[in-house]
Amino acid sequence: MLTLTDPVGSGFVASLKHPGGNITGLTSSFDDTAPKQVELLSMVVPNMARIGLLGDPSSPTYLPFRKSVEAAAAKTGLSVTVVEVSNLDQIDSAFQTFKRPVCRPLLQYRARCSSASKIGSCN
Repeated sequence: MLTLTDPVGSGFVASLKHPGGNITGLTSSFDDTAPKQVELLSMVVPNMARIGLLGDPSSPTYLPFRKSVEAAAAKTGLSVTVVEVSNLDQIDSAFQTFKRPVCRPLLQYRARCSSASKIGSCN
């Protein structure tokens, strides 16, 4: 059993429609939802110029999600403040970082060290 964000990009299968070979697994595409999350945030928060992204760099699915958020933000003219945390002790300082260049709202990629909701507020 295999769980990946991008089994095609990782070279495990030829395509999702016709994977071929003898492999069973699950795919989880959080990076596919990032553009919609950024779009919805820009509609809900008027005059938003910056969003924060909190993520765990040790998660194998974090980097595709981050790239997707950054690409979606660039298309809408938003800047992204990225803070990476690897343990719970870093959460408080991460939120202090988000306060410096005031960023509201915050996208949080489900990291191993946090059980917070995916969308929260920086203050």
